[in-house]
Amino acid sequence: MSGASIDVRRFHAAFCEECHEHIETIEAICLGFDNRRPDSEELDAMFRAAHSIKGGAATFGFPLLASTTHAVESVLDDLRAGTLVASDDLVRILLRACDVLGAQVADAQDGVEPDAVSASELVNLLQAFATEPPVGNVSEMFGFFEQEAAAPPTLPESAERATPTVRTEGGSIRVELAKLDGLINLVGEMVIAQSMLSEAAGGVGEARSVRFNAAIEKIERHTRDLRESVMSVRMVPIGSVFARFTRVVHDMAAALGKSAQLQIEGGESEIDKVLTERLVDPLTHLVRNSLDHGIETPATRRAAGKPDAGTIVLRASHNSGQIVIEVSDDGAGLDRERILAKAAERGIAIDEAAPDALVWDLIFAPGFSTAGEISDVSGRGVGMDVVRRNVAALRGSVEIQSTADAGTRTIIRMPLTLAILDGLSVSVGDETFIVPLTAIVESVPVSRAKIAHLHRRGRVMEFRAEWISVVSLSDLFGIVAPAPENPVAMVFEADGVRAALLVDALNSEQQVVIKSVETHFRAVDGVAGATVLGTGRVALILDLAGLLRMAGVEADRRSGQERTVDHA
Repeated sequence: MSGASIDVRRFHAAFCEECHEHIETIEAICLGFDNRRPDSEELDAMFRAAHSIKGGAATFGFPLLASTTHAVESVLDDLRAGTLVASDDLVRILLRACDVLGAQVADAQDGVEPDAVSASELVNLLQAFATEPPVGNVSEMFGFFEQEAAAPPTLPESAERATPTVRTEGGSIRVELAKLDGLINLVGEMVIAQSMLSEAAGGVGEARSVRFNAAIEKIERHTRDLRESVMSVRMVPIGSVFARFTRVVHDMAAALGKSAQLQIEGGESEIDKVLTERLVDPLTHLVRNSLDHGIETPATRRAAGKPDAGTIVLRASHNSGQIVIEVSDDGAGLDRERILAKAAERGIAIDEAAPDALVWDLIFAPGFSTAGEISDVSGRGVGMDVVRRNVAALRGSVEIQSTADAGTRTIIRMPLTLAILDGLSVSVGDETFIVPLTAIVESVPVSRAKIAHLHRRGRVMEFRAEWISVVSLSDLFGIVAPAPENPVAMVFEADGVRAALLVDALNSEQQVVIKSVETHFRAVDGVAGATVLGTGRVALILDLAGLLRMAGVEADRRSGQERTVDHA
């Protein structure tokens, strides 16, 4: 084997992921000692993280990353030795170092040339703090940039940094050894069950039937366990998403002249790895809104009897097969009168005595903003509508609760995974569809005589003392079949709208594996995906929000005025 070479490029992805973790460690600890003296364990952890990045970068052929990290390591070594004291300026520069290192790692991951200029500027800032320059100085070691006179240790802060960098979906995922052991054991059990099935197939008479049925039951049980075990491998703690917002709050609060802290609860709650990436955008909007619109300035908070520093809470919990994510703050709360005034200005009809929940729902309208002026942070009205749209794409819902001078609470409910769906099988003519179970409020048989026509809204039915829109699945998809006299009205909620879906019959509840329609065909309105049934037939999984858009149903819940109903 002598002379055989190893292509280290195949290890780049794992190295880059580890680098991102090390950078997050440095950033988190740095934010923690923003206003206090760091302890030796924290400094040792930061130094080890930087040292690991430097060593790996040199090994895998990323000299600029190695040289930049060496400069960071020198400052951290001085902190450990006590020859350098942590200060606000140093914290800002170390956080800037995390940004630069993160960008270099991302460039390495994407195979593009890193920004040597930003690296040079950072090293100059770091060397202004270090008690002695890096051995041989950086430019001599790696030749990437020339040594300049040390710049003063100042760093501009920007609210634009308040948006976290997110890697695209894919890549690898760390898996606990116990989960892999469980998978291996289940595969072994499946092999045994398959052998039992093969053996039973060769028998005769009643004994064959009994053994055959027992083998089938065993395979069904192991298949269910295997599916759950495989899904658990995709699950990661949501705290990995929450943690990145500590930096967002720190940077943005400073840019706005406010004081705020982030509190994380339930970070151990697990969620599908795919969902973690898609959650970043809506959570970023919500955290930024809390800081910009919710948390007051220290002087205002002091006058209101509140502590100078505001608190933003990111909380997660599991509930009935869903994950519930809350973003709350102890700020000023939503301004009801200002929202109503903005609605009137935009020509949105709403009763001034409407419940708070309906008033808060107005802020989800595209382009709706109560900001007095446009800034880098807000004012363009492209926030909350994006939140609702992104969450709806994940089969979730958004709810807002707010109390004047006490704060605002935004609640997101969504499935734990997008790979498997708890659904209800329904029939329309000879076709079978799957309806997401979490969106269903109630299913009731309804006489067509009870379906009325409401001016400007089309078909409606009365449900719990309110008139809700009725959507016919056969009409939307052009299914030609005899219409039953008493169809089933499936009442559901989507995009903040409650409506009823008319189907011929309900079949059964079942878990289905979601397959992409777009991959094999094209995007279809009102369809979220497809699945293969036990019969071998393909059933479409319905996108309920999409069906409402196809039917032209809007959230007509705001006026609260009585309307004339003409029964068909």
